[in-house]
Amino acid sequence: MTDATVCVDVTLTEDLEAEGYAREVIRRLQEMRKQAGLNVDDTVAVSIHVADARVSKLIESWKDSIAGEVRAVKIEMTSDPGAVNGGIVQEWDVEGIAMKMAVTRA
Repeated sequence: MTDATVCVDVTLTEDLEAEGYAREVIRRLQEMRKQAGLNVDDTVAVSIHVADARVSKLIESWKDSIAGEVRAVKIEMTSDPGAVNGGIVQEWDVEGIAMKMAVTRA
């Protein structure tokens, strides 16, 4: 066997960071759907507040993908945590960033 060297680029680009946050949001919204007892084909409306404006903008760029994954007919990003309301509301810590999310059957 010959020796080999593998090089891995571990640079965290903005695109990769945005995708990572989007996947975390999807995971939490799916958990909320489950808690609400929704069927797989039920559509929802989602409201999200992210305490960090930069991370909120990253997530905003993935809204369509998030909506498709959680069957959301509407995703509202808000800067006011008090505006997040609906059927089930939960606060999350995502990688040290406070987020508040609401899921309501549409």
